[in-house]
Amino acid sequence: LNVRQKLRLAYTLLKDCLTVEADDAMLEQLLAEDMLDLLQKELGKDFPQLMGPLLHERNWHLAYTLHQAAQHGMKRVVLVVGRGHVPGVTYA
Repeated sequence: LNVRQKLRLAYTLLKDCLTVEADDAMLEQLLAEDMLDLLQKELGKDFPQLMGPLLHERNWHLAYTLHQAAQHGMKRVVLVVGRGHVPGVTYA
């Protein structure tokens, strides 16, 4: 990200943190899978440079590591990821 994009990201995050008051209903809605997809799409639209390192590259690396463990004969492998990474790791 260049300096202007970093400033815009910081401004957006601060503005949203300071102006949004979360209640229990809002938190439940944020935890819903549809809202997570919406947030990822919005982030990708506003800051496409972040989607590669934050999501896509991480998903690829996690899937690659699982594949390597399986090829090296490991019988059990546990991968703990956040809900946002599950579709990407499964796809990769």
